[in-house]
Amino acid sequence: MSNVYGPSLGRSSANDRGILNKVTESAINGKDITIYGEGNYMRDYIYIDDVVSAFINTAITDNTIGKVLNVTSGVGHTIKDAFSLVSDHVAKLTGKKVKINHIEWPKGISMIERRNFIGNADELKRITKWQPNTLFEEGIDIIVEGFWREKNC
Repeated sequence: MSNVYGPSLGRSSANDRGILNKVTESAINGKDITIYGEGNYMRDYIYIDDVVSAFINTAITDNTIGKVLNVTSGVGHTIKDAFSLVSDHVAKLTGKKVKINHIEWPKGISMIERRNFIGNADELKRITKWQPNTLFEEGIDIIVEGFWREKNC
């Protein structure tokens, strides 16, 4: 599975999970966003509703037992672009632009964090006829609005 994001995922106890939700929550709270390095590494993000849909389609399709199926959007976004999109959507909602800071990579960070990852869900799509339906920008809008409502209710 690629990087899952969306409202109501709760807060992951792992520092390296749910990064878009963590960045969005910080931005809504007026905190700066930090990017290691230039932020040009690619990630594949998938909206939670698309993950649920993939699981349902897999469960109701006969020939999925024993198959390894990737649940991914198949679309890559740089960390820099993803975090900028969050910042832009927060600014549109709150009227305040959140600053994005680029800092050096901390020592001891795994090289896997610097890699590009864009998944391939072709087998899942072929077998189950599943397709992700949530465009990345649309999903960002939803999580920004969700965190905004949560903070202001």
